[in-house]
Amino acid sequence: MKKIIFLLILFVNGIIHCQTFKGVVRYDTGKHIPVEYASINNLNNQNYTFTDSLGKFEIIATINDTIEVKHQNSTSKKFLVKKLKDTIKIFQNVIFLKEVIVSSSIEKARNSSETSLYGFSTLITYAIKINKNSNNIKYFNQIKIPIKFKKKYSNEGKIKIQIVKNLDEEPIFNPLIISLSEIKNKTEIIINLYNEKVLIPESDYYILIERIIENRIFKKNESLSANPFLYYIEDKQQNNLYLKNKFYNKWISMDTDSFGINPKIIIEVIP
Repeated sequence: MKKIIFLLILFVNGIIHCQTFKGVVRYDTGKHIPVEYASINNLNNQNYTFTDSLGKFEIIATINDTIEVKHQNSTSKKFLVKKLKDTIKIFQNVIFLKEVIVSSSIEKARNSSETSLYGFSTLITYAIKINKNSNNIKYFNQIKIPIKFKKKYSNEGKIKIQIVKNLDEEPIFNPLIISLSEIKNKTEIIINLYNEKVLIPESDYYILIERIIENRIFKKNESLSANPFLYYIEDKQQNNLYLKNKFYNKWISMDTDSFGINPKIIIEVIP
């Protein structure tokens, strides 16, 4: 009898710990606008996920777990789970920006005859090495990555961007997921981090970019483009691009010996 009671306790605990919290994230504007690609973090069990195009998500959670919702265009919000299905409303930041002037180094490199374009392949993670911070500035403000689309966009998925101190380590903030449809008419990917209080590593670090292709069926004669393309210049002294194939699972430096080029990806980190 005691054994049966013990097994029942284990069974009930298992049910409790495997509960799923289902939610929808919307902007607090009264217009029921869903928030896509918001990160949902369970601070108790360290699980996280992202909202879909309708603002919906599911995450393992139990009553009284603390959930944190973050989005690039919003103020982060924490709340306690009181029921296993809920709608979360977050405040949309309205930011009035001054005229943004692209730095002369980026503009010069982008328009230089020595600048080339490097496209994304699937099943490969790219790492751009950034030299250590020497300005004694603690936090990231913005990251700007100049890009170019070379063909008409068709539904070709998303890109995931992360910052890591060392290759194969955990990111220092939650991955940023960007749909290519959001940036197809842009000339830059701009990552705003001024509200996130993300510390700039004191040593060299890496910005990881990965192409994510969702399950889909391609039509006859349809193929994936390499969009978006990154700008790079040849620099034998400071090439900063590494890649890892999912099948080979080992980081390789993009250099003359391996690929015949020494690319230095054009990127700007604004502290």
